[in-house]
Amino acid sequence: LGVVNISMKESVLSDILKRIITSPNQRVFIVNQNFDTISSSNTESNTPFAPDIRVFESNTGYYIGKTDKGRQLVVYGTLSHTQWTIISVIPMDEVLSDIKILELYAVICSLATIIIGYILTRTVTKSFYHPIRILKQAMNKASKGHFDISINENRNDEFQELNSNFNAMVSTINTLINELYKQKIIEKDMQLKALLANINPHFLYNIFESMIW
Repeated sequence: LGVVNISMKESVLSDILKRIITSPNQRVFIVNQNFDTISSSNTESNTPFAPDIRVFESNTGYYIGKTDKGRQLVVYGTLSHTQWTIISVIPMDEVLSDIKILELYAVICSLATIIIGYILTRTVTKSFYHPIRILKQAMNKASKGHFDISINENRNDEFQELNSNFNAMVSTINTLINELYKQKIIEKDMQLKALLANINPHFLYNIFESMIW
């Protein structure tokens, strides 16, 4: 019955396409089924774009195309109500550079995680090994007869109880040794006195016997 003809400046489409661009070397096109460029984000470029026929095999997709400027990543999507296709072209070097940056970030994060993990592991290990080492050294000295040793550390964990028990054990052993030593001295002294008590009368008896003879 009639035809409605709507006119739109191509610059409007071009401005819209420019907003899509995320890279300086990226180009965005709108083409029809005959590969005719309807609009482009780069209006100053006179280089024509010849998309691969595979662009129209599906509504959306991507492929890597080869041009005189090297490999380029082509991403496309077809507008069904207009049969226009929006195509984004970006050099693979820039795509890979972003990936390399992500890889660099991943490596840095991995190294940071390893370093932090090593520091935390070393700190935790040291917090456990240090009191064990002190207790081991004290036990070695006690095994060699140094019962006057004690562990003087103020802690708020199970090692404090171990240190207290060790100090109490060493103190008890030291007390018992001192008591035993004193008892042995008293016993030896009593034995010596008993021996002297036996020797003196016998000595006098011998003297008297010699005088009688």
